[in-house]
Amino acid sequence: MRSRVRLSLISGFTLIELLIVVAIIAILAAIAVPNFLEAQTRAKVSRVKADMRSFATAIEAYLVDNNKLYRTYRPNASWTRTRINSAFTTPIAYITSVFPDPFNNVDADVLNRVYVLWGRNPDSDSEGILGQLDAINQATRTVFFTYYPDFYNPTTNSYTDDGAWFLFSLGPDQRYAVLTPTYPSPFIEYDPTNGTISPGDIIRWKGKSGR
Repeated sequence: MRSRVRLSLISGFTLIELLIVVAIIAILAAIAVPNFLEAQTRAKVSRVKADMRSFATAIEAYLVDNNKLYRTYRPNASWTRTRINSAFTTPIAYITSVFPDPFNNVDADVLNRVYVLWGRNPDSDSEGILGQLDAINQATRTVFFTYYPDFYNPTTNSYTDDGAWFLFSLGPDQRYAVLTPTYPSPFIEYDPTNGTISPGDIIRWKGKSGR
């Protein structure tokens, strides 16, 4: 009798019991992992918006000191976005460091994986966004800022004022919304109401009436 009791005490789990445990773990993982990824995406979106608020303050401070933005277009590959945005870190530190875009894994050059800043350039409009659009598609250049009349006037092909600027992140879909379906095209602005990972770029800008 004692030997039977001892055998029952040291006997292991049955196959059915193990399968049940594995199934429970799989169900819990299926519930937890998407929620974790969702929370991670929401945290990145919050970080981007906070970074942009800080960057906007730096841009406005720079404008107060210089009455114009630093050159924001890229004439060649050596003019990375990091190089452009570093105008706000040196020689005067309007921001302590260049902000990386946590959603940008697209650009081959890691020095371009930062927030994209556009604005009126110091020399002329021909060296700014218009110059880039002219080179790509003269006929449709004015389509680009159709939805942002306070920032850009498609009728006169010019910025509304020298203090206008446009800042964006790729957003959770990790794609340039400005490139879809064709370039140039109106921006698709990120809106989480259709799901946390929705199409569109996270945008912050200031035009004539501000934003």
